[in-house]
Amino acid sequence: MSTTAPRIQVLLPLPAGGPYDYQYNFGGEDLAVGHYVAVPFAGRTEHGVVWALGSASDLPDAKIKTVTQKFDMPPMTAALRHLVAWLADYTLQPLGNILKLALPTGDVFTPPKRKVKEWLFTSPVPDHLPAALTPAQATARAAITATLGTFQTFLLDGVTGSGKTEVYFEAAADVLRPENNGSGQALLLLPEIALTQQMTARFAQRFGAPPALWHSGLTPAQRRENWLAIQRGEARMVIGARSALFLPFPKLGLIIVDEEHDPSYKQDDSVSYHARDVAVMRAKQESCPCLLVSATPSVETIVNAEREKYTLLHLPVRYAGAQMPTLNLIDLRKDTPPRQQWLSPTLRDVITKNLAAGEQTLLFLNRRGYAPLMLCRACGARVTCRNCSSWMVLHKSENLLRCHHCGRKEALPRQCKHCQAEDKFAPSGPGVERVAEEVTALWPDARITILSSDHEKTLAQNLQHLADHKLDIVIGTQLLAKGHHFPNLTLVGVVDGDLGLQGADPRASERTYQLLHQVSGRAGRAELPGQVFIQTHQPEHPVLQALLRGDRNGFLQMEISTRQAAGLPPFGRLAAIILAAHKEEWLHNICNDFARTAPKAEGIRILGPAPASMSKIRGQYRMRFIMMGPPNVKLQPLLRDWLRHLPRTRALRVQVDIDPQQFG
Repeated sequence: MSTTAPRIQVLLPLPAGGPYDYQYNFGGEDLAVGHYVAVPFAGRTEHGVVWALGSASDLPDAKIKTVTQKFDMPPMTAALRHLVAWLADYTLQPLGNILKLALPTGDVFTPPKRKVKEWLFTSPVPDHLPAALTPAQATARAAITATLGTFQTFLLDGVTGSGKTEVYFEAAADVLRPENNGSGQALLLLPEIALTQQMTARFAQRFGAPPALWHSGLTPAQRRENWLAIQRGEARMVIGARSALFLPFPKLGLIIVDEEHDPSYKQDDSVSYHARDVAVMRAKQESCPCLLVSATPSVETIVNAEREKYTLLHLPVRYAGAQMPTLNLIDLRKDTPPRQQWLSPTLRDVITKNLAAGEQTLLFLNRRGYAPLMLCRACGARVTCRNCSSWMVLHKSENLLRCHHCGRKEALPRQCKHCQAEDKFAPSGPGVERVAEEVTALWPDARITILSSDHEKTLAQNLQHLADHKLDIVIGTQLLAKGHHFPNLTLVGVVDGDLGLQGADPRASERTYQLLHQVSGRAGRAELPGQVFIQTHQPEHPVLQALLRGDRNGFLQMEISTRQAAGLPPFGRLAAIILAAHKEEWLHNICNDFARTAPKAEGIRILGPAPASMSKIRGQYRMRFIMMGPPNVKLQPLLRDWLRHLPRTRALRVQVDIDPQQFG
């Protein structure tokens, strides 16, 4: 081996620190930053990216391994490398953990065993005429397309059904058209996989060709094919989940984040990041506009628009003259359902009338399964998961109890382990299955189904049946609250409007308002008028009163004032540290020692240690610290110094969450 072989630094998608030194000798062929390579590592072959030229160590050549292969594909762009470096620094993660997001599978480096289909967007994009835009839509579209090729963040704030999709489809068309300095690529992020089918169909109808998809539901072959088509610039329009932000776009011209307020955009596993914020940063690195879209924008986004950091585009009315639905509150203290049933007499009456009129009804309850818990009628004990600090949820259709946190399943118990009473367990509270049972008994001739993530195999088919008016009543979770357009759906009934209003989460009111506002927006989106009935035990609650008045802006200002008074984001900085271990007492001792080393800096507050809101998950006990600081202080340097005091052992799991969306 030549002692003069040049050295490079290769970043691998592993959690073990930064780039590693390698040398290479390809007979005069140079390696450049961004090239994809194969290298030996710990007795196996790993794929990585050339991260820098030269050496990061003073090890002799004899101890430096050699690159085994350079792949004949476009290198990782500087914009994507900068995004990886930024996110690693922001989230306090090793570079390799972030690179893993951008290298999701090694299959992309393996030659395909079958012929890859010719991508439909390699030819110029067909230009099917869209529906005529309203003046507000045309103004919004023009503002976006005027900034193509430069970085700018927009908030497209429009009421439900105002035609926000048509605005960003038109903006995307300008990116894709070659004659408009286009032939670029556009990325549309959606918060739920369930939304992709309807959006894909709308896009194909508009443009004459389907987009590329990127989400966890794809097969390995589909992921490989789409990843390579995106990298080569052939897949021009991509619709995906939050992980699509790390795809290797060579000419990204527009990023759209639909339903930007949605909690699903926050990833809490492994690397904690918010896709909305990463989208803005990716757009900055790519010098392209980023469009945040919502009928109920998050407080952070509204404040950024008020500060003119984001440009506000507003669609104040529904498209084609459709009217907003009328909203009614049903006071369950006075209008009480029959015992062990969940629909009030008023809601039953309006459903019966809606069925007689041949129109569709959505009953919304954000609880999967049949009942959220099982109670012993002898002693009051609840059946809990042995791995988690959560209740076991009854799924009557499977005749099983399931934990929605670790996935544990078990048969219904006969004997209570607390009082040994037999056959005393009874379901408590409703889930969507229990409401569906009641609906089937009340309207046996109606076409009824459940739409939730538990029914994934039939989800796409049932969504299409709902759109085609092959269903009369649908009982659904939050999957139905966003993005869908069902022209014959005129009645929305919220079974439990109080769900989500309780608890210590500072975003509880905001999230409940957004969810109820969004699900209400499914009613009356076409010619037929819509109506919404929300069942509640506390109709005087400010969230429900704001919905009743249609006073979204007033509610947002109330939330903004509350956040500002408490010093919570965006008026302060927040970070969470979750420590987890299998031994509870040992974990408590570690946390107490760690608390004594907490940083002492002006304006910084440390809350904890305290049990996390889920104090046990998958057999690990969890303790939480919260660091709060003023908006002008970066928390990351303080956190780095503080985390050095923790013992380095596999027995302790450490998770850092910058800008947590909920308190652990």
